[in-house]
Amino acid sequence: MKKQGLLILIILGISIMLFLVFTKADNFNEKDILKMGEEKYLRFLWIIDGAFNEKRIDGEYTVNGKKLDKNNIKFTCDYKKDNKKTCKGNNFQEEFYDLFSQSINYDDVYGDGMTFSWLKYENGNYYFTNPSNCNINRMNLEQTLTIKKIYNDKILYRVTYNTSSTSHLNNNVFVLIKENNDWKISEATYYDLCEMEYHVE
Repeated sequence: MKKQGLLILIILGISIMLFLVFTKADNFNEKDILKMGEEKYLRFLWIIDGAFNEKRIDGEYTVNGKKLDKNNIKFTCDYKKDNKKTCKGNNFQEEFYDLFSQSINYDDVYGDGMTFSWLKYENGNYYFTNPSNCNINRMNLEQTLTIKKIYNDKILYRVTYNTSSTSHLNNNVFVLIKENNDWKISEATYYDLCEMEYHVE
């Protein structure tokens, strides 16, 4: 009887160990986790800045020296030739919900969450209005992403700006959480062309 109890405990212990090994961040290694973070963060930079300013203001974001794969971009924003202030979004909802956690809404990303927003929905379309008089203080184009902490259902990254031309924090956190077997953004920080800082959470 004692042997059976001991055998059950050994099997239970092995099962728990195997569970922990195979559930830690989908059993990815750090290289895979960093690559996933880079791809998600580049898509984040695109949806909060790149889609609006790539053609207006020169420069393209790099994260750890890598650029966004433009072949996989869903979301774009079209300006009229004579108006570079407001653009109409294409495939916005699809990209937004594919990228962000369910706990995050549009105003969390494009406003202060209460009164201000630079996103409007009219006649079935999404329109984005850039600050009209601010076009020289774009967020640092060269950024570095490193892994800070890995949990079973959450990954924390650290974002560092490679140039120190702004007064913004140079140690921002970028967080992915697991939702419905996919990794989604649950926390991030950025600043716009007028250097207004947004903390998405």
